[in-house]
Amino acid sequence: MVPAGLASWRNTCVVQTQNALALCQIADLVVSATGYNSFHELLYHAVPTIFVPQMATFMDDQERRARAASDRGLAETVLAHEVLLLEREVRAFLDKDKAERIRAALVAATLPEPGNCDAAALILGEEPR
Repeated sequence: MVPAGLASWRNTCVVQTQNALALCQIADLVVSATGYNSFHELLYHAVPTIFVPQMATFMDDQERRARAASDRGLAETVLAHEVLLLEREVRAFLDKDKAERIRAALVAATLPEPGNCDAAALILGEEPR
Protein backbone atom coordinates (compact mmCIF):
# COMPACT_ATOMS: atom_id res chain seq x y z
CA MET A 1 0.00 0.00 0.00
CA VAL A 2 1.27 3.45 -0.90
CA PRO A 3 0.03 6.33 1.28
CA ALA A 4 -2.15 8.64 -0.83
CA GLY A 5 0.04 11.65 -0.04
CA LEU A 6 3.09 10.04 -1.63
CA ALA A 7 1.30 8.90 -4.78
CA SER A 8 0.05 12.42 -5.45
CA TRP A 9 3.48 14.07 -5.62
CA ARG A 10 4.25 15.83 -8.89
CA ASN A 11 5.83 13.47 -11.47
CA THR A 12 5.17 10.42 -9.29
CA CYS A 13 3.71 7.23 -10.66
CA VAL A 14 3.09 4.11 -8.62
CA VAL A 15 3.79 1.10 -10.84
CA GLN A 16 3.30 -2.64 -10.44
CA THR A 17 5.71 -4.66 -12.56
CA GLN A 18 7.71 -7.85 -12.65
CA ASN A 19 10.69 -5.96 -14.11
CA ALA A 20 11.27 -3.30 -11.49
CA LEU A 21 15.05 -3.26 -11.89
CA ALA A 22 14.81 -2.07 -15.52
CA LEU A 23 12.62 0.84 -14.40
CA CYS A 24 14.94 1.63 -11.51
CA GLN A 25 17.99 1.71 -13.78
CA ILE A 26 16.48 4.45 -15.97
CA ALA A 27 15.10 6.51 -13.07
CA ASP A 28 16.85 9.59 -11.70
CA LEU A 29 15.98 8.44 -8.18
CA VAL A 30 14.30 5.46 -6.54
CA VAL A 31 12.46 5.51 -3.22
CA SER A 32 12.34 1.95 -1.93
CA ALA A 33 11.73 -0.19 1.10
CA THR A 34 14.87 -1.94 2.27
CA GLY A 35 14.05 -5.58 1.67
CA TYR A 36 17.06 -7.82 1.15
CA ASN A 37 16.66 -8.22 -2.62
CA SER A 38 15.68 -4.62 -3.40
CA PHE A 39 18.53 -3.29 -1.28
CA HIS A 40 21.18 -5.36 -2.99
CA GLU A 41 19.87 -4.90 -6.55
CA LEU A 42 19.79 -1.13 -6.12
CA LEU A 43 23.29 -0.95 -4.65
CA TYR A 44 24.90 -3.37 -7.10
CA HIS A 45 23.33 -1.57 -10.07
CA ALA A 46 24.41 1.88 -8.77
CA VAL A 47 20.87 3.29 -8.54
CA PRO A 48 20.56 6.49 -6.45
CA THR A 49 18.11 5.49 -3.72
CA ILE A 50 16.30 6.84 -0.70
CA PHE A 51 15.51 3.85 1.48
CA VAL A 52 12.34 3.96 3.59
CA PRO A 53 12.64 0.89 5.82
CA GLN A 54 9.52 -1.03 6.72
CA MET A 55 9.29 -1.36 10.46
CA ALA A 56 6.82 -4.22 11.04
CA THR A 57 7.82 -6.44 13.96
CA PHE A 58 7.74 -9.60 11.85
CA MET A 59 10.30 -8.25 9.35
CA ASP A 60 14.08 -8.28 9.46
CA ASP A 61 15.93 -5.11 10.47
CA GLN A 62 15.43 -3.00 7.37
CA GLU A 63 16.44 0.17 9.19
CA ARG A 64 19.85 -1.26 10.07
CA ARG A 65 20.36 -2.34 6.45
CA ALA A 66 19.36 1.10 5.14
CA ARG A 67 21.61 2.91 7.59
CA ALA A 68 24.55 0.67 6.65
CA ALA A 69 24.30 2.12 3.12
CA SER A 70 23.56 5.71 4.09
CA ASP A 71 26.34 5.79 6.71
CA ARG A 72 28.74 4.94 3.85
CA GLY A 73 27.33 7.60 1.50
CA LEU A 74 25.79 4.97 -0.81
CA ALA A 75 22.12 5.92 -0.26
CA GLU A 76 19.92 7.95 2.04
CA THR A 77 17.65 6.67 4.81
CA VAL A 78 14.34 8.27 5.71
CA LEU A 79 12.00 6.66 8.21
CA ALA A 80 8.34 6.24 7.28
CA HIS A 81 7.15 8.94 9.70
CA GLU A 82 9.63 11.53 8.34
CA VAL A 83 7.56 12.68 5.35
CA LEU A 84 8.94 16.23 5.43
CA LEU A 85 12.50 14.89 5.45
CA LEU A 86 11.59 12.64 2.52
CA GLU A 87 10.45 15.69 0.55
CA ARG A 88 13.71 17.53 1.32
CA GLU A 89 15.78 14.50 0.31
CA VAL A 90 13.91 14.05 -2.97
CA ARG A 91 14.65 17.69 -3.78
CA ALA A 92 18.31 17.28 -2.81
CA PHE A 93 18.64 14.23 -5.05
CA LEU A 94 16.91 15.78 -8.04
CA ASP A 95 17.67 19.50 -7.75
CA LYS A 96 21.03 19.60 -5.98
CA ASP A 97 22.91 16.78 -7.72
CA LYS A 98 22.87 14.45 -4.72
CA ALA A 99 21.74 11.62 -7.00
CA GLU A 100 24.88 11.98 -9.10
CA ARG A 101 27.10 12.06 -6.01
CA ILE A 102 25.43 8.89 -4.71
CA ARG A 103 25.74 7.19 -8.10
CA ALA A 104 29.45 8.09 -8.26
CA ALA A 105 29.99 6.70 -4.75
CA LEU A 106 28.21 3.47 -5.72
CA VAL A 107 30.29 3.07 -8.87
CA ALA A 108 33.49 3.64 -6.88
CA ALA A 109 32.48 1.36 -3.99
CA THR A 110 34.08 -2.03 -3.55
CA LEU A 111 31.15 -4.29 -2.79
CA PRO A 112 31.48 -7.99 -1.91
CA GLU A 113 31.25 -10.38 -4.84
CA PRO A 114 27.60 -11.42 -5.24
CA GLY A 115 26.92 -15.07 -4.47
CA ASN A 116 24.04 -15.69 -6.89
CA CYS A 117 26.16 -17.65 -9.40
CA ASP A 118 27.59 -19.86 -6.66
CA ALA A 119 24.09 -20.43 -5.26
CA ALA A 120 22.76 -21.36 -8.70
CA ALA A 121 25.65 -23.79 -9.21
CA LEU A 122 24.91 -25.49 -5.89
CA ILE A 123 21.21 -25.79 -6.79
CA LEU A 124 22.16 -27.38 -10.11
CA GLY A 125 24.54 -29.77 -8.37
CA GLU A 126 27.59 -28.12 -9.93
CA GLU A 127 30.80 -26.90 -8.33
CA PRO A 128 30.73 -23.20 -7.30
CA ARG A 129 33.32 -20.97 -8.92
